[in-house]
Amino acid sequence: MSNIGYEWFNQGFILEVRKMAVMIQLLQSIIWAYLYINSFSK
Repeated sequence: MSNIGYEWFNQGFILEVRKMAVMIQLLQSIIWAYLYINSFSK
């Protein structure tokens, strides 16, 4: 019983980590693009 719960927890945790990684990559690319545009507008 607890083993199934552990499996479910693991899958959910991995999904959350993947979503966080994607969000961080998006944020990084947005910041990079912002800095890139800013350096050109000067």
